[in-house]
Amino acid sequence: MFIIALNNLMEILPATKKKWEIIMNKVVNNCKKYLWDTKAQKFIPHIYLDKGSPFPIDFNESEIYYFGGTAIAIEAGLLNKQDVKASLNEMVKRVK
Repeated sequence: MFIIALNNLMEILPATKKKWEIIMNKVVNNCKKYLWDTKAQKFIPHIYLDKGSPFPIDFNESEIYYFGGTAIAIEAGLLNKQDVKASLNEMVKRVK
């Protein structure tokens, strides 16, 4: 949502584009680098930095597919056409 907000800000205030585009590109690259699981073709929702996952050890968070976050990522332009197609196919499959 931050990426979407930055795009909107730069559209509303074009004079700020030079400043915010650099930051936005870093956020986009880091989202893709750290949150997109290429093998599973989905976003991971969390990176636990200090204490590890707050969930019990028998809870497999990687089994969850985050529809809302994926939809926002698509809206923000984080996924290419192939990844969007794979994401939408997975969503339809899980709904069925």
